[in-house]
Amino acid sequence: MAAEKKFHIPFCKNDKIFLLVLAIILIFFTLTSLYSFLLFHTLSELFSIVIAAAIFIIAWNSRDYIDNNYLLFIGIAYLFIGGIDFIHTLAYKGMNIFAGFDADLPTQLWIAGRYLEAGTLIAAALLISRRVNVYKELFLYLVIFLVLIISIFKGIFPVCYIEGQGLTGFKIVSEYIICLMLALSAYLLYKRRENFEPKIFSLIIIAIFSTILSELAFTFYVSVYGFSNLTGHLFKIISFALVYYALVESGIRRPYEIIFRNLAEKEREAVKERDTLNMYLNTAGVLLMFVDTDGIVRRINKKGCEILGYEEDEITGKNFNAAFIHPDKNDEECCTFSEFISGNCIGKNCRENKPLEYDILTKNGERKTLLWQISLITGSGEIKGTLISGEDITERKNAESKLLRTQFAFDNSPDEIYFVNSDGEIIYSNESAERSFGINPKSPEKTTIFDINPEYTPERWGELWAALKAKGKRRFESVHIHSDGTKYPVDVTEHLIKPDGTEYVCTISRDITEKKREENIIRENEAYLRTLISTILDLVWLKDKDGRFLTCNKNFMKLFAAKENEILGKTDYDFVDKEIADSFRKNDNLAIETGRPVVNEEWVTYADDGHRAYLETIKTPMTDSDGNLIGVLGIGRDITSRKEMEDNIRNTSAELKKFSRDLSVIIDNAPAMIWYKDTDNNIIRVNPKAAEITGLSVEEIEGKNTRDLFPSYAEKYYNDDLEVIKSKKPKFGIIEQMITAAGENLWVSTDKIPLKDEKGEVYGLLAFVTDIIGQKKTQDALKEVNKKLNLLSSITRHDILNQITGAAGYLEIIGMNNEIPKGSKTEEHIEKISEAVGTIEKQINFTGYYKDLGDQEPRWFDAGRTIDRAGEDLDFNRVELKNNVSDIEIFADPLFEKVIYNLIDNALKHGETITEISFYTEEKPGELIIVCEDDGVGIPDEYKEKIFRREYYKNSGLGLFLSREMLAITGLTITETGTPGKGARFEIHVPEDKFRGNDDEKK
Repeated sequence: MAAEKKFHIPFCKNDKIFLLVLAIILIFFTLTSLYSFLLFHTLSELFSIVIAAAIFIIAWNSRDYIDNNYLLFIGIAYLFIGGIDFIHTLAYKGMNIFAGFDADLPTQLWIAGRYLEAGTLIAAALLISRRVNVYKELFLYLVIFLVLIISIFKGIFPVCYIEGQGLTGFKIVSEYIICLMLALSAYLLYKRRENFEPKIFSLIIIAIFSTILSELAFTFYVSVYGFSNLTGHLFKIISFALVYYALVESGIRRPYEIIFRNLAEKEREAVKERDTLNMYLNTAGVLLMFVDTDGIVRRINKKGCEILGYEEDEITGKNFNAAFIHPDKNDEECCTFSEFISGNCIGKNCRENKPLEYDILTKNGERKTLLWQISLITGSGEIKGTLISGEDITERKNAESKLLRTQFAFDNSPDEIYFVNSDGEIIYSNESAERSFGINPKSPEKTTIFDINPEYTPERWGELWAALKAKGKRRFESVHIHSDGTKYPVDVTEHLIKPDGTEYVCTISRDITEKKREENIIRENEAYLRTLISTILDLVWLKDKDGRFLTCNKNFMKLFAAKENEILGKTDYDFVDKEIADSFRKNDNLAIETGRPVVNEEWVTYADDGHRAYLETIKTPMTDSDGNLIGVLGIGRDITSRKEMEDNIRNTSAELKKFSRDLSVIIDNAPAMIWYKDTDNNIIRVNPKAAEITGLSVEEIEGKNTRDLFPSYAEKYYNDDLEVIKSKKPKFGIIEQMITAAGENLWVSTDKIPLKDEKGEVYGLLAFVTDIIGQKKTQDALKEVNKKLNLLSSITRHDILNQITGAAGYLEIIGMNNEIPKGSKTEEHIEKISEAVGTIEKQINFTGYYKDLGDQEPRWFDAGRTIDRAGEDLDFNRVELKNNVSDIEIFADPLFEKVIYNLIDNALKHGETITEISFYTEEKPGELIIVCEDDGVGIPDEYKEKIFRREYYKNSGLGLFLSREMLAITGLTITETGTPGKGARFEIHVPEDKFRGNDDEKK
């Protein structure tokens, strides 16, 4: 093999002058940038454009004798590269030639020009050995030039620069792609460097790398007037100048050197072709060898060595039959290879000079089948030896075997395979197709494609046949018909073939009924899964193994304040700070490396509204059915509340312990007796006060049953306990007597409260027993005093009413006798005295009501029934009473019914236009409101409070004053909130511990 060509680059005087001029030009352009960057840009671009034009002129005018296709190709292309750069120069910021465009236009033109330049260098390297039609190339580049320019000015070309933000991702990525394309062109050029003179090759390579440096510089600038922009243009000038110089060298200064170099190259090629021809003559396509009469190989060609896998000296001198023929082929029914090569096969099952198959064994143990032929070499009437040729038919034999296997597979395939001609007739089919379509291969009547596919007609088949001829194959889903008439979906593949010069369509159809069913199930499951993911409260996302998002749900979109299509394909680094993105990526990699879910907790800030949340994140590696990594599935759950709760629990743990100790101290030192019992009357705990009253120690009481400790009255107390346990409602203020260990009689008040678990089931009872002997004595004394005061009040009230009755009688007599002149002052005074007597009578009657306030213990009233009873004794006339209160009990004074009576009575007396009185309830946090509402004239705002203070408004306000006092006994209040002119509205406010449902536990 010839030694690799060494490149030596001799620099002559012209080269040094060129480099000096180029350096001066670069310095000059750099200095102009200090005065005006726009001036620098314009001059440098115009310089490059002039060079590009010069390159084209030289290449075009030297095209007849430039033998280097590479330089000729790029020389023509530089006309259009320079053209794009010329428009780029005119569009540059500050030139103000193209109105309505910003800095994006010159940037787009720049990228377009560089893509065209990089593509040209690659194409030139690939076409270096082909002579390109310059006119076709000129026309092609003109079309590309126009397409690029039109796409840029029409807004089709991608945005490359955004004012105020800088370069877009497309522009930066394009610069790197262009750099890679240039590097590829340099590599391709290096692989074909023998087509260049060393100096020309070096100039082109340096020009390409200058272009790469130019592009790299343009990836960093943020301003069209920046330093990176300056550097990029200087490297571009170097690149264009070097290409120009290379073309001048090859096209003008050294054309004859290139001609002679090409002649030398052609001479070397001729020598190579001669050697190749000798090689072909020496290396036939079959094994050729000369074997003597003893079967010893005397000569073998290179193809034979190649087939056997040995060197020539390893084969010659050996008995071919013994050394290389596979022993299995020494069949007794046929001649041996020795007999075959010696011409002694006559009389055996093979014929002389006819090809026979024998297997050989190669050096690496491979078995090959060769088709052998012999020619006996004779001399002087004797056989001198044998010329043997062996054709390697291993692949053909394998193909025949494969064909047999293919035929078996064809006949036994579960898929329907059949061949159709251009008329739609099925001319050949496998067993599956015959069974499905009811085809009888022996029948002269052909089954057609129209019989088995309802979607086909002769006209449509003709159209499909033409389309199939154009494409060669197609795959689609269709419907076929079984021989029994049932239809079923199929997946169909059609190939156009010409096995015998006639066109057929080989069709393979597969019943996909089950597949369709599974696809429907999968679609339903996918829809269900997507709905589930989109509605789940957790954040759900899936990334590929490189951290790019593949999918996410709506709650995750809120984290980045972006839509799904804005997130997919991007990474965390596009949305959060690098430090946070690094943390996310670290956890992703940990899940991938360990192959297990990774759980971590982290604070995140939602981009949509700025709120912070504490997430518990589970990242799980996802694999496909083959175990290949797909990516990482992430699920984030907002546990901010739990986190705060845990922090609160930790922060309050000490306080709870302290509270528990304090509670124990309070219980142990409480003056009341405290009993804690289970539902079986066993005493779990008592406080020292309870133990003291019973005369036993705490240890003697706890853990015992009440029946064992207090057999005489345990059953009575337990009956009360069972009432509380079964009703699940507390029982307060049980007044009863008990005897202490010292024999003392005590009056006590007992509160029994059921203890319930989280399911609402009672598991114990807490009893608070308070000594009320002093309170009992006081109550008895007060009742005695009240009884005497009521007696005195009744007598006094009776005497006063008698006197009032007399005074009223006398006033009536005066009026009947007409003793007072009409219209006189005296008549006016007498009327006022009568009104005063009436008022005194009402007030005396009021004291009769008031004496009963607080005289009886408050109790629970069914509110709905109380309203019904209060209205029974009133004359409603045409007024309708609507009672919408039900299933509510109120804890109030026994005079509660009088309150309801007063509200209805006042409405009937003073409503004037009233037609309806309604009662209903409104439940609000912490209270229940019983509303009494009518549609009468209402109460003026200035009297809304006075009516409850015994002040005058439509007669005396004693009824409402009394009502407020009655309600206040148990903490109830009453207000008037109606609208004057639309009706009165009284609201009775009941605290949450003073009302309950009829069938439910007290609220």
